[in-house]
Formats: sequence, structure tokens, C-alpha cells
Amino acid sequence: MRMNNQYDFRKSPRPLSSEDIARHKDFDALLRQHGSGKRRAGIVQMRRLMYTGAALAAAAIALLLVFRTPGTTGDARQQTAAWEKQIITPPPLPQIELPYQQQTLPTAQVTSLEGNPHITIPADAFMDAAGNTVSGDVELRFRKLDDFVDFFLAGIKLTHDSANVKRQLESAGMVEIYAEQNGQRVFLAPGKIVQLSFESNIELVSNGKVPAFYEYFLDTDKNAWVNQGLSSTEVIGQGDLNPSDPMYEQKQALYDALAQMAARTDEAKQQWTNSNPAPAAPAKPQKSDPDQPTIELDFLANAVPQTADGQKAKLYQGAIWQISPRSPAYDQRAFGVTWQSAKLTQIADSEDYELVLSHGTTSLRLIVNPVLIGSAYEQALGQWRAAYADYERALADWKKRSDEAFADMDRQAEKDRAAAIKNREASWAESGASQPKLLMKLRHEMTIDRLGLWAVAQPLPSTPTMAAGRITDQFGNAYEQRVAYIVHPGQNTLHQVMISGKSRIPIAPGSTLWAVHPNGKIAVLRPSDLQQAASNVTSNKLVLELKEPAPVSKEELRRILQL
Repeated sequence: MRMNNQYDFRKSPRPLSSEDIARHKDFDALLRQHGSGKRRAGIVQMRRLMYTGAALAAAAIALLLVFRTPGTTGDARQQTAAWEKQIITPPPLPQIELPYQQQTLPTAQVTSLEGNPHITIPADAFMDAAGNTVSGDVELRFRKLDDFVDFFLAGIKLTHDSANVKRQLESAGMVEIYAEQNGQRVFLAPGKIVQLSFESNIELVSNGKVPAFYEYFLDTDKNAWVNQGLSSTEVIGQGDLNPSDPMYEQKQALYDALAQMAARTDEAKQQWTNSNPAPAAPAKPQKSDPDQPTIELDFLANAVPQTADGQKAKLYQGAIWQISPRSPAYDQRAFGVTWQSAKLTQIADSEDYELVLSHGTTSLRLIVNPVLIGSAYEQALGQWRAAYADYERALADWKKRSDEAFADMDRQAEKDRAAAIKNREASWAESGASQPKLLMKLRHEMTIDRLGLWAVAQPLPSTPTMAAGRITDQFGNAYEQRVAYIVHPGQNTLHQVMISGKSRIPIAPGSTLWAVHPNGKIAVLRPSDLQQAASNVTSNKLVLELKEPAPVSKEELRRILQL
């Protein structure tokens, strides 16, 4: 799954503890703690997820000491172990910023920010580090990170440790959000939640299905992504239809064909349901309420509701009719009239009935419910219990049959979608057309009780690895103790490996690998070269191509990587 470059889970949140408050410290502070080996107290202002000013120079010196002077094998192992424990690392290209959007919020009112992401903040939502309610204006800062290029520039790893098993996460997008007042970080108060939604594009997989995504929160105290449960994600359209695209008509034709397949599957399910209706639950007899007026319909001898039949009709034998509190107002003198006709009809999706009494040109409309009294009620209740037991057995059988029928339809639909996508891609290849990315547009709805970095992602199965020997570029520069970044086609994730003599690189057909030279230039290994190196049984040496010049924008970085 690869992203296009355009791009609820806690019903009763627990109060924030001092540990929760500390969790919201900015990433700059986290990086400085890592560099110094000390944990600083208090709240530290964060403007960007990167070093600034003197801190940048100090960080650059520290990095050069680490990467240019590997030292002993033990030192290298310690450096690698320290790096592997970090989820947030120094941005590898600090000259390329990932800017935040900024909005001033009046705390006394609900604020809804339109856009992508869409954010709704409740009134009186914030507290300071001491737990005091914050009044006045606060500055909300947020940004959306879409794909592995954003994750790379932000210095974010996508590894998740679950039950001591490390898994790589594939993200459908992230949103980072925090707030400040007078340069000091503020936090969500206990019981306050923020509604957050954003849209993203994912690559259309061969079966056309949307993966099962989860919500993850980056817990900076635990230094780990924490699974918050299944994500509320829905498909809202196609993500890459642009009339100026040379492949626009071909993509549109495929998407139309996929939509027609989905419509046919839905129609087939509806037809099955129409031919095999679910059993109807028997109506439970109601006991009369002494506080509500009743009518004995003696003049309707042997009459039962028009919708009643079988067991349901038996339940109404001996019933009297109670006037509902929802009934229109009526004149008490109406009960002294001898009515010539009556029509009794059950109201759809309700236990209420409409009773219309007529005499010449005069009519009376009442809303009534059938009720029973005394032994008639007890007898009817026993009959209902037996009927309801039969109904539950019939419903379970119907549910089993419907699940099996619908599963067969879904399996066939999945095969048809996969065949349609494969055939269309084969026809494009035969015609010499470039293989376009086929994307789905998704919307993710989140309810969050903490500010920080939130991601929608799925854990990936393990990836085959290759032993990497010495890694250099064409000029002989060695990349020992530097980070190798690897992306696989069709996956929106970023594998990261510290280069050492015993590195193992996760690879797949079409993978691209790159590293950052100390001067900020990119050294890249194209998919064909990486695949050739992986198949070389005599040498596992990797030679990267150092590209000129160093990128100064995200667009330049994409051009260099050709991703």
C-alpha cells in the first residue's frame, strides 16, 4: 500500500495523571534527553519537530561524532542499541521542514476547524501542567503526515512491539496535534475529548478490499506506539482521478467496473434476503396500565389486528385496548357513541396500532396498544415464551444460512475484483502504457483524549531480509553506523536499519534503499541494483549512488528517490 503524495474508542476517558501530563512533552525535548542522557523536568516549547539554533549545531556535532568515528565494536553496538530503542530520532534532513498549521482558539467556546484534518475542540478543554483550567486563547498547532517521505523527514519510526514481537506498521496517515498558551504546553482536561478526522489515499490492492486499520498513539514515556483499537475507516471514493492524467479514462473505466461489481453483489444479497426473509419475532403481550384508559372492543366480535396471524392472533384473544399517551386528544363523549365501523392497523416498526372509528361523516382516530389482564395475560405470556424460543432457533438457523450465502458472494466478488484489476493491468502493460497507481480515498474518524501524535496503521507480516556487508557509495564513502532507509512498492511504511557489519536489510521485489551522507546528500540504491545485490551469492557489498545536490525541499527529495 503506497500513499499518493497529494494527499473511538474511549467512551469514558480517565483523568490525566502526572505521568499522562509528562507524556505530552514535545519531541525536541525527547531528542535532547536522548542526546544528553538526562530527563528534563517541566514543559518545553516545540515549534517544529527538528533542532533549531544552537541546539541544531550541538546535535550535528553529536551525530558526526557518532557516525564518523565508529570507535570500537562495543561502542558501535551500544550506539545501535540506543538508536533502536528510539521511536523519534533526529530528523535526517533538518533543512527540510514539515510545517505545522496554527490556529488561535478561544477556550470558552466549541471550535470546529474545517479542512484535512478536521478538528473539533470542546469548550473549556484545556488545563495547564498544574491541572488548572486554562482560560483565554490558546494556540493549536497540528500537521498531517501522509507517506513514508513525511515519516522519513520527521524522524519517525514505524515499529511496534507487541508481546515481545516486533512488527512493522504500515500507516494510512498520521496527525500530530498540540496546544500552547504563552509558550507553555497545555493539555486536555479530564473528561474532554477532541473529534479528529482526516482523509488519505491508499493504493488499491489486488482484491479491492480495505485493510483492517488500527489507531495508534505515540506514548513518549513508553517510547512506543500503543494500539488503541480498530480504526473507524470508510471508503469515500477514488483518490487519483484527475482529468489531466493521461490514464484518466482507463482508470475511470476500471473504477466504474469495480463499482458495478460491488452494486451487483449488494443486489444479489438483497435478492437472497427477499427470497429468504428473516423470521419475525412474536409480539410480547402487554399488561394493562391502571393509569391509562382502556377500550373493550366488544363491538368488534372476533376481530384481531389486520397484521396478526397464527400465533400472533392467538395472543390477542381476550385483549383489551389501552389508549396510548401518544394518541391525539379526544372528546370523552366519544365513548357514548355507537360507532358503525372500525379499522385497526398496526403502525410500521412500532407496537402501536391506529384505531379509526366511523359513524356517518364523523370519525375518531386513536393510538392504542393491545393489553391483557388477569389470567388472560398470564396465559398469553406463557404462549409467548414458547413462541419466542421457537423464534430464536429459527433466527439462528436463518443467520447461519445468510452468513454462508453472503460469504460465498463476497468470495466470488473478491475473485472478480482481483481478475478485473489484473486483466486491466495486463492490458496496460501489453499496450506499453505506464502502470498507474490505483488509489482509494479513505476517511478516518477518531475520538482522542490526549494531544500528541496519532496514526492509523496496520501491522505487517515479517519481511525477508538479506545480510548486508560493507555499504559504500561510488566514491568509496562508507556508511557504517548510519541509517539505511528501505521502502517496498505498494507499502506506505519506512523500514530503518542501522548499518553495521551484521546488518540485515528487509527487501522485496522493487525495494528502494537510501542513506544520508553527513553533508545532507542522498545516496540511493535503485530497485534493480538492490535486487541484483540480493541475488549475488559471492558478495553482499552494496554500492549506493550519491546524488547531487543535497535536497532542500520535499519535492526535490522525491525526484532524487524517484518515489
